[in-house]
Amino acid sequence: SKSRYLVSEVFRLSGAVTNVAIDTQYTYRWRAFVWGSNPDYNFDLATMNPEYNVSRFAYIPVDRSRIKFEDPQDIRTPVDSPYLVTMPFLLNAGATYMLRLEATDTVLLSRGASDATGFVEVVLDM
Repeated sequence: SKSRYLVSEVFRLSGAVTNVAIDTQYTYRWRAFVWGSNPDYNFDLATMNPEYNVSRFAYIPVDRSRIKFEDPQDIRTPVDSPYLVTMPFLLNAGATYMLRLEATDTVLLSRGASDATGFVEVVLDM
């Protein structure tokens, strides 16, 4: 893995369910987060309360208007795919992104299981 990536690069990522159940299907969803100021952090509370434990920085969901996973001008792969291929210049220089692939077992979901979704994450320093 590289320490930094160029914004001009096309990213090709692939996710896989490692313990595939024969009698089910999976749905996939990609999400993007960027490292930045945590909107839940309260400077005043942090200053006055020594027990305050909200992180000042966190991975924040990227606005859907910024990265449109359903738009072929941003993403070259289908929305419900375990693969992700981005267009060049989609991500901003100097930012740190976390891309998350969520996989949901549709049979477990239909049975009301609380743990029907798993995920994997990759961090990209631009």
